[in-house]
Amino acid sequence: MLLTFLCTLTLCGAGFLVPDTFVDLVRHHGWGRVAPDARLHAAAEDITAIIASARTDIPPAELGEHLDFILAQNGIIDAQVIPHTMTGYGSIEWPSEAPRLLTKFKKHLKPTHYGRSVMRTGEQWVATYLFVHRGARVDRPVPLQVPSGQTVTVRGELRRGYFNPRLIVQTPQEHFGEGQPTTKGRRFDFAVNTIHGDGIYAIELVADSRYGPTVLLKRDVFVGVESPERPTMRIRPRDESAQVIDPALRLLSLINAHRVAHSLPPFQLNSVLTDLAQEHAAEMKKAGRLTHGSPTTGTLTTRVRQRGLQATMVAENLAEARDEKAAFTAFLDSPGHARNLLIPELTQIGVGVVDRYFAVTMCQLTRDYKRPHPTELRP
Repeated sequence: MLLTFLCTLTLCGAGFLVPDTFVDLVRHHGWGRVAPDARLHAAAEDITAIIASARTDIPPAELGEHLDFILAQNGIIDAQVIPHTMTGYGSIEWPSEAPRLLTKFKKHLKPTHYGRSVMRTGEQWVATYLFVHRGARVDRPVPLQVPSGQTVTVRGELRRGYFNPRLIVQTPQEHFGEGQPTTKGRRFDFAVNTIHGDGIYAIELVADSRYGPTVLLKRDVFVGVESPERPTMRIRPRDESAQVIDPALRLLSLINAHRVAHSLPPFQLNSVLTDLAQEHAAEMKKAGRLTHGSPTTGTLTTRVRQRGLQATMVAENLAEARDEKAAFTAFLDSPGHARNLLIPELTQIGVGVVDRYFAVTMCQLTRDYKRPHPTELRP
């Protein structure tokens, strides 16, 4: 896993005083005003200190683990976080850095809040900006750690443009549940029961928009166990098919190994679903964003039906990642995506990869389904 005041001066880490020109540049490029956030400022300071004290460049995966840990420790549960770090010597060329940051923003996930830190050690400087799209506001912080058996409440309000909130929970035993709010409108009020024992409960708030379902909040709650005191460097999934060049097949190998490890049969690769997933990945690449809905092909259910598939259940996992291993890890880090991979009824799969965009389409076919001839699939 993102100043409203023009030309203000902010005292940053190590006593370095600079104008907040960078945020002004973001606003002037059409992204609107973003509000400063104290917790994001604190998180930015922590990650900046790590980068500034490192003797060598920190690998992206390791830096990502540090950022996840720091965000959790500072109570930041926004799922849509856009980090941007800069290093250099002498003066900071803010305008030259703006294009690199602006390419990270998505039209449907405009930044709403930010935190920043700038540190200088001698001639070298390090700057970190954390922008977030806050699609949901919680009334009070969701705790990182609670005693055994304590109910965890998630209460708040959706940002305008979002609707139909639901909470997906993954228990320590990798059971999955989905809750509906007890309130109406944009308000939500969930109670997470922790009767499944001590351990980590992964909580994810999902809401719909005109772009499709979007993960807005994520939180790991440590129930009856201590939360970590330092980042956990995860061992990346072992790839049993290193000789395979196609990233889609490599991702499929990781997914099926995960299924087998959970006593489920592997997915069967479906050529129709593969074409569908590849085309959707290409469309996301062209649009520059992850989206389940499409202005040309509609929803996943519509796309599946248009291809002549008779399905009783469909699911879709999407990711924007540097490679297939990072995409797979992102799936496992999301209760909703992780649940989809382990639904026993889903047996067919198609995987599409275009650049950094990954689309995985899964379905359960009707028993009387007969694979249509390719000429029957399109008019």
